Amino acid sequence: MNKSNLNGGTSVTFFAVIVLLTVLPFGIYNGINISGTRWWFAVLAGCTGALGLIAFNSVLSKVSKGEVGQLFILMVVVQVSIPAIYHVYTNGGLTLKTASGFVAAIIAAILLV
Repeated sequence: MNKSNLNGGTSVTFFAVIVLLTVLPFGIYNGINISGTRWWFAVLAGCTGALGLIAFNSVLSKVSKGEVGQLFILMVVVQVSIPAIYHVYTNGGLTLKTASGFVAAIIAAILLV
């Protein structure tokens, strides 16, 4: 999307429409069953994803070609950090092994940027 010359908002809108048009046929084909759905989690996940997409694309539309790589590294770090933090939360605490993994990931991210 960085090469499309669209601004952040237009880029997000176009991207979301294309994703919807691509994914919707699979959902219809597999059958959309919404009985027993926990709407709160679906709405929260969708809103969180949308905010992340808006933030990422608005920054992506403003950076130079040389900075795109750093932005992708930041994106990967965030996408790995959130499940890792959730893992610590659900397992009742931070073990030495997990803490070492966090330190190694932080060092790797710093060295990559």
